[in-house]
Amino acid sequence: MNNFIIRRLLQFVPTIIIISFVIFILLNIIPGDPAFLCGDTRRTMDVQTMKMIREKWGLDDPFYLRYGKYLCNLLKGDLGISFRTNRQVSELLKKCFPVTLKLASFSMLIAILGGVYLGFISGIKQGSFYDLSCMIGAVAGVSIPSFWLGLMFIYLFSVKLNILPSGGYGGGDILHLILPAFSLGIAYMALIARVTRASVLNVMNEDYIRTARSKGLSEFVIQYKHIFKNVLIPVITVIGLQFGGLIAATVVIEKVFSLPGIGSLLVLSIYRRDVPVIQGCILLIIFGFLIINFIIDILYTYIDPRIRYQ
Repeated sequence: MNNFIIRRLLQFVPTIIIISFVIFILLNIIPGDPAFLCGDTRRTMDVQTMKMIREKWGLDDPFYLRYGKYLCNLLKGDLGISFRTNRQVSELLKKCFPVTLKLASFSMLIAILGGVYLGFISGIKQGSFYDLSCMIGAVAGVSIPSFWLGLMFIYLFSVKLNILPSGGYGGGDILHLILPAFSLGIAYMALIARVTRASVLNVMNEDYIRTARSKGLSEFVIQYKHIFKNVLIPVITVIGLQFGGLIAATVVIEKVFSLPGIGSLLVLSIYRRDVPVIQGCILLIIFGFLIINFIIDILYTYIDPRIRYQ
């Protein structure tokens, strides 16, 4: 297990380097000049000012030299300085990331609790009205865009009923996260429910389930000791993949609900062509995805004793 953990952690380094190289290329070939956006306005910017800005940020240096400097700083933990605010990118991310992490965690908690429960009961009661209703709801949940759902929640619970705030972060209290968390978590809940149901149906056809019934075990013991535990492996795999994607999906929801997270910072930086901040946001999202999948791999060994890493 220790060797597996060390190997996985070492794989992070080349993965981050390759991704940073791709991001650096893409942000440097798109049209536009970041130097224009480092000043006040395009009209007040003269040639001398443009030259000073390009020299300050090294925008006239060859591509390989700029990337080499960026990579060296990245390996030291330095994500660079924002073109617009002259602040360290790491400081901006440190301020915004807790908001995104809290939103993503709350959304995934909703998705896991609701999805696993609905999917498990639906699989147990295959063909019933409950099963049909859950699957129709799951298809609808996957199909409805999260931003539209968020707008409908704002209209219903904030405008009409006036029981929840329509946006903002407040002091980080739970009331400001309820609507965005449900807007983001419902689609993932629907997906987890479908995967859970399919896993339950697959496990129920296994020989050891028939053997357990032939022994006279109660349905409660069969369902929650034999079926549920064996359903968890594929469900956890989906949860890990979706949790990583959910962090990136917060971009839209944070704009809808005016949350000061990584998503809002990323969108604002794209508008401003603030390349260092864009690179930092994307790398942080990808790093979070890698960490979550690493944790999921470790959890496998605790859920299923048959899985052992060398």
